[in-house]
Amino acid sequence: YEDKQHYYIQITDNGVGIPEELQGIIFDPFITGKNNGTGLGLSICKQIMEKNNGDIHFHSKKGETTFTLTFTKY
Repeated sequence: YEDKQHYYIQITDNGVGIPEELQGIIFDPFITGKNNGTGLGLSICKQIMEKNNGDIHFHSKKGETTFTLTFTKY
């Protein structure tokens, strides 16, 4: 969807959700809730979005997480 200043893309899954103790640091490098994860994926996504004048946020609860990517219109 879009408004006058931004385009938005939302991606929702129906997984277990992001644990509450990780929600404040999930975009930091090397933070992961997965046994075999490196913790780099979301950190890299955040950097890419910010370098392109965008942003990424999420809302998570048990059984659902939604990431919102925000792109600035030029």
